[in-house]
Amino acid sequence: MSWESDSVERHKALLRFLGYSFSLAKNNISFCGLEDSVDVEHWVSARLKSLEEGDFCLTSHRKVPPTCVKSTKVKHFRVPLAGGTGSAILISPRNSEDCKNVLVLNFHGLGDDSTFPFWHWAETLVKSGLSVLSVDWDGHGVGSLSNLDFQAATRSLPLILQKLYGQKGLSNFVSVPDGPHCFLMGYSVGAVMALLAASRPDVARFARGVIAISPLLVMGKGRRDLTESGAMLRPLSWGRELFSKVKYYGFSGVFRKRAEMGEEGFPVRTVLGLDCVEQLKSFLNETFVTRRVLKNVSVPVLWIHGAKDRIVPLEKVQGLMTDIPSALFIHLDNRRGHFLTAFSGRLPQYVGNFVSTVVEVSSKAEKGEWATVAR
Repeated sequence: MSWESDSVERHKALLRFLGYSFSLAKNNISFCGLEDSVDVEHWVSARLKSLEEGDFCLTSHRKVPPTCVKSTKVKHFRVPLAGGTGSAILISPRNSEDCKNVLVLNFHGLGDDSTFPFWHWAETLVKSGLSVLSVDWDGHGVGSLSNLDFQAATRSLPLILQKLYGQKGLSNFVSVPDGPHCFLMGYSVGAVMALLAASRPDVARFARGVIAISPLLVMGKGRRDLTESGAMLRPLSWGRELFSKVKYYGFSGVFRKRAEMGEEGFPVRTVLGLDCVEQLKSFLNETFVTRRVLKNVSVPVLWIHGAKDRIVPLEKVQGLMTDIPSALFIHLDNRRGHFLTAFSGRLPQYVGNFVSTVVEVSSKAEKGEWATVAR
């Protein structure tokens, strides 16, 4: 089911979304419009400590690809995490007049980092006027000063939001947000962190929505998606798309052995001496299967998933995702699995459309233009 093409399901989701927008208006929470000119780079720079490029780009894959240089500008920052201090990269439109009033806060997958595999996403989103702050979360990132404990890491995204949208001396977020529309986006385990943050009432008041790409709510039998490994050996099927990403990541990045944790350039530093994947399995089972925390998510969610995903099987995760009581927009890709979904060139299009829809509908709802929204 695609949230773009299925008008009946989209209409139902929008009606549920009206309740969310009305609750914002009732609590006097309002944001600027999507087209309002906002210098997101300046706004973020005033709230986060800057980081020298050389301290961030300690490996070649973390440097800005030449293809992104002309259309984007990049700054690096330190961010607070539950497991220490992390690093982040802000990618925004080169011309400030092209910058829309939106900040996408992105969390990567387990064993990846803030730049992989996100350069091709970020470039397209930035060309449409959005700014992306991609974070090396707990235990990840070359040169980062943090360690990974899954339970503790769930507090990291709220800590970053507090730093961005909070006020000094206050333990909670301010009652009226000062800044751009904030969307939480994540891939795989990063999507888990985004969804968990959105289940918190304090975060939900200020996060406009969540983009969950292949959320790893449960795990399949193996660490490697053998179905996709076979697909990558069929150059007529995937060769053009994968080779188009070489300009962002090089051959070693596109055809990286993703099942290996802790490889050079992609460290994973854990607090406990237990196997990282076994820790993750236990954490996911307790959080989503036993506690069913997705029932607490109240913001709109865009869920993108590959029907051939064997790492996060669709049939196992579907029942958990539909626990979400708020507006749930779904795009299923019948041809892809876990890895190839991350390399999809169409993914930023779905994200951009979702962001525009959420901002437009909520803005109209806050102004009382209910009839226009419901049509």
